Amino acid sequence: MAIQDFDKLNILQRHSMPYDDYFGDMLLTDKQKKKRKDTALILEDVLAIIFEVLYAQMVMGMVDEVEIKQQFIYELYDAFSQRDFFDSDEQFEEYLIMIVNEIIDTTLANMEKHPNDYDYKGEKPYWVSEDRAMFIAEDQANILCNNSDYLEAIAEGKTHKIWMAYPDDNVRATHVEVNGVELPITDYFDVGGARMLFPGDVTSKLSTGKYYPQETIRCRCTIKYI
Repeated sequence: MAIQDFDKLNILQRHSMPYDDYFGDMLLTDKQKKKRKDTALILEDVLAIIFEVLYAQMVMGMVDEVEIKQQFIYELYDAFSQRDFFDSDEQFEEYLIMIVNEIIDTTLANMEKHPNDYDYKGEKPYWVSEDRAMFIAEDQANILCNNSDYLEAIAEGKTHKIWMAYPDDNVRATHVEVNGVELPITDYFDVGGARMLFPGDVTSKLSTGKYYPQETIRCRCTIKYI
């Protein structure tokens, strides 16, 4: 699973970054960076609530997975129902179901397999910690805002787009391969086998029938719309 793959980092180190640092180095406008930070803060608050409830249930030995997922979807929907991240309710709902299942399933699986893995502060199991909430929040905020930027560019009459790979040695080879590629705005980039409208495009699952977490999670690439 996508999030679980990225949870395999050294638990003794901090996974998340301060939002100003994480978004600050991206090739984005100040407005775009602020929107990502604001979105991440909302996501972090929702995740903190869900992790607290889930952890309390685990301690009591009475985990209600269906109830937790329903509450999670409700909290996310309530937080983002008035925002322009997706162009249809169906797409928004599909995203909510996908990310809620991903987060809850990986949290439960890792808490069972690695219950003694604490966060870098040594205060709480990593899987329900503030660090993990921030780690997921900053990543998903970027994905959501990339989708929003794409819809905004179309609404503004932009006709083409250029993929801009993040300029450091850690960028994925598959993303370097599309660096500088220009396409009509509604065409898909071929990124490691995934058809993507933009970096972090979770709608690729809708077009290919497969989700490509290795190409979306923690991606720092951007798009220039022209």
